[in-house]
Amino acid sequence: SLLPGRRSRVTIDNGRAIGWIGAIEDDDVWEIHPIAVAPAMQRSGLGRALVADIEWLARSAGAVAVWAGTSDETHATNLSSVDLYADPVTAMANFSAVEGHPARFWQKAGFTLVGVRAGRVGFLASSIEGSKARRRLKRRCQQESPTGLRRSGPLPYAQRQARR
Repeated sequence: SLLPGRRSRVTIDNGRAIGWIGAIEDDDVWEIHPIAVAPAMQRSGLGRALVADIEWLARSAGAVAVWAGTSDETHATNLSSVDLYADPVTAMANFSAVEGHPARFWQKAGFTLVGVRAGRVGFLASSIEGSKARRRLKRRCQQESPTGLRRSGPLPYAQRQARR
């Protein structure tokens, strides 16, 4: 995520990277890839803060949507046992994932399931695509970055954690 047309954010706590997110810029649509949060920091809100910052950057650059995807290599969604070629619309309408699957994170972060790709990562192991449209980005991105992130500064979250 250090190449032209890409953005990265890293959250540092006491000299250690505890969160990292990257985005691939396209004129109208940005794709989040990758996102990683240290295991000890998961479920703390850090991942959502990183996503919110990328949303703010995308909105500020005029993007109309932000995309994110995940796979189902572990068969933790109902899509892993469905022939997506037979009826993808019904499969998407009935989508479910076990707690802890990345698709649940994206749903909780406000992303909408907009597509699946059968066999992208193996036979019947689907790729799950989510998106957040401009109207939904707008609500969160009208002022400054929701995380207070500056171009060269750390997330306030990391600063609060470092003071503990």
